[in-house]
Amino acid sequence: MDESRIPRLADDSRESVSRWFEQMYDRGLLFHPDDDPANIVCIADDSPTFTASECEELRDTIAHMLSCHGDDVYDIGLPFFLRDLPGEKRWPT
Repeated sequence: MDESRIPRLADDSRESVSRWFEQMYDRGLLFHPDDDPANIVCIADDSPTFTASECEELRDTIAHMLSCHGDDVYDIGLPFFLRDLPGEKRWPT
């Protein structure tokens, strides 16, 4: 069995959710939590980014984060989405 590329939440804290987004970013796997991971593809060849089991794991993890933190999940993840945008960074990471 292959080891999952998807990080695990250490606990239900905001810090753990932030670390999860950071790890997804560091691994080049970050995507918006509202998107279905099955629809995320490699731009170069249109191949799926995630395996079926990774998609299931991602859906479960995101659902859990949303159940614990609601819409704050978007605020927690925002700094990692902004890292590669040009211009002034307004949110610390």
